[in-house]
Amino acid sequence: MHKGFTILELLVVLVIISLATAFLAPRLLSPNRHLQLKTTVNKMAGALRYTSNMATTAQKSMAVFIDIRKNKLWVAPAADSDESVVLDNTEKHRDGLSNYNYPEDIVFFQEYSVVENSSPDGLVVYFFSDGSCSGGNLVFGYHEGPKYNIAIDFITSIITVERYG
Repeated sequence: MHKGFTILELLVVLVIISLATAFLAPRLLSPNRHLQLKTTVNKMAGALRYTSNMATTAQKSMAVFIDIRKNKLWVAPAADSDESVVLDNTEKHRDGLSNYNYPEDIVFFQEYSVVENSSPDGLVVYFFSDGSCSGGNLVFGYHEGPKYNIAIDFITSIITVERYG
């Protein structure tokens, strides 16, 4: 009687481990991707809330610019912001701007309501000193998989995040 395993038994075990890894790895990595999207959308919503508070506190209209092509979001005083100039010069650092680069694989899908398209590559949401804003809905997500809607109430500037579709 021989003690130990045959080469065939070892190969069968390796095939089983390989198959288990192939099926389990995507399931284990998928929640991280979903978490990254949810975190990014919550950071964007936080930037929008920050801008709303800043506009009412400073009694000065503010704008949030979202460059869809470069996956960048930033805040600027609305009076200083000519959209075409600001969208073209996003690489320049200007004092007083809050910038946020979001991951490249997160895609902007659609917007509706009164969010203003400042160019084919960008959007602008305005927040006014009286607590109102231009409002609208922004949908971000992956090409395949979950998407999230950032809803901005135009009267109260209340910003909510909800899963879309």
